[in-house]
Amino acid sequence: MKAKQIIVKTLLIFLIGCAIGKRGVYLNEMPTKPFLKVNEDTLNIRTQNSIINSALRIYKIYISVEQKQKRIFVSADQAVNKQSKEIFKIELRDYKVTNPNSYEYF
Repeated sequence: MKAKQIIVKTLLIFLIGCAIGKRGVYLNEMPTKPFLKVNEDTLNIRTQNSIINSALRIYKIYISVEQKQKRIFVSADQAVNKQSKEIFKIELRDYKVTNPNSYEYF
């Protein structure tokens, strides 16, 4: 009977861990808005982890660029058991962004 309880508890923990998994980060769950600064061709982003999901850690930042509209969209992933980062540096030249100060950031 005890072995069955251990198996059930282990399975339950595993399933909960999979359900939490990797997910996006939303502005309304952050204690402060991310700080973005453009330094020449580098976008520096300073952010804090979720206050709603304290077990989740931001570990990766993505950007997508709309060249014609001069827009840059920033998104992030958070997950359990990832190394937390608060400062990210993105080389904008890798995304063919010239004159990054002329872009809008979302």
